[in-house]
Amino acid sequence: TFDAASGALAINVEDSNNLVVKNNIIDTNTDHGTKAMSIPKGQSVENNTGYITTVTKDNYSQYFNAKGEMINIPECSQVILSGEFTDKNFTVTVPGTLITCDENGIIRNGKVRIDSNATSATISHININNTNTTIDASIENAATNAIIVNNTIYMQQATGITQGIKNYAGYTLIRANNVTVYGPCVGIDWNGEAIANTIGIVTLYGDNVRILNNNIKVFQTNGTTAEAYGTTDGIDVRGNRVSVLNNNIEVNAQVYTYGINVMGEKLKIQNNTINMKSERY
Repeated sequence: TFDAASGALAINVEDSNNLVVKNNIIDTNTDHGTKAMSIPKGQSVENNTGYITTVTKDNYSQYFNAKGEMINIPECSQVILSGEFTDKNFTVTVPGTLITCDENGIIRNGKVRIDSNATSATISHININNTNTTIDASIENAATNAIIVNNTIYMQQATGITQGIKNYAGYTLIRANNVTVYGPCVGIDWNGEAIANTIGIVTLYGDNVRILNNNIKVFQTNGTTAEAYGTTDGIDVRGNRVSVLNNNIEVNAQVYTYGINVMGEKLKIQNNTINMKSERY
């Protein structure tokens, strides 16, 4: 806790190279988390928060409304999910929020989403298990400068859209996640988003996205029949200046399979390990 006059900063950096400001809890009498910091652009700033709120199944309604939208939580807070949550969604609506699970935290048949207004939010160490639901993506981001890191996702569905992590915004970091997806091998809906139904990680429309050091496994769900033009992807990229580096990718389906499927300019795809199996292509 830092107590000072209005306008004072807990961390002030005027000039630095290769700076890392990470995992600080900052609470001043005027601001919290990253709002109490002044850091030059281009430096690594991650997981710096203020207030800490622990959410359980018993107090869920105090901090998330019936739609799963965050309430009663100030900017730059750390939200810890403790225990098991079933059929509950979590939408981050406040900038600078870090949402995470403790060692016993798990979400079953639920979704974590960052709203477009919640810039610079982080989803970290979340454990999600979605089986036979209508949930289209376990983690979804619509805000700039978001961080999605060190999460564990398991999805299994026989029909519908089944995507582990889905990003719609620029300047997003997706790093060190373990994503396992079992989904249908069906044709692409060219009248919709024109992407496969079953994907490990997909980023749409956002530029300057980094997808790094993830472990991704994507399979056609056992017992399902592939459509003639069924498509299954490990990573799908639609955007410019996107980096896809050092990922381990495994894809196994009956028809069209792609380890990394990209469309954009100034892309950087390096040092990925890709294992694929398909009965036809």
